[in-house]
Amino acid sequence: MKRGTPIFVGFLCWLMLLAWPGASLAVPAPQRVTTRSPHGPLAIPCENCHTAAGWRPIRAVPEFDHNKTAYPLRGMHEKVQCTQCHANPVFTEVGKHCQNCHADIHQRKMGTDCAQCHSVQGWNIAVEKVRDHQNRFPLLGAHAAVQCGDCHKSAADHLRIVPLVR
Repeated sequence: MKRGTPIFVGFLCWLMLLAWPGASLAVPAPQRVTTRSPHGPLAIPCENCHTAAGWRPIRAVPEFDHNKTAYPLRGMHEKVQCTQCHANPVFTEVGKHCQNCHADIHQRKMGTDCAQCHSVQGWNIAVEKVRDHQNRFPLLGAHAAVQCGDCHKSAADHLRIVPLVR
């Protein structure tokens, strides 16, 4: 054998070992484990709301900025617990209209624009507007001289309008 043959054979063996399936010297990249969020398209880490101990209970003060959503919380809504609106885990399915969360005690007789009499600051903020009839039924002409009780017969029935008899 020639003088360089053992080095050449060793080099060939080493190349064959590298070419052998599964014998690569390269370290595979760690695979990222992904899970499907039960909340739908939500791009925040689970740890912002959940503890390491488990999915429930939700952290006392979740790290979630509602101002970065399509429904920033204002007024009385800021004090509501998350689960009062988000009973369903898919957060995007929560409605954005008053009637989605609040019962209509007016039985649709006042229309669907709750903001004409109420605000997120509280139910009674706009009571003065209602009392002065600065709403969908302004008191004009002879109606302005009528006492409230003539149409609104009792305190319990204060929103029901007595039908006009012609």
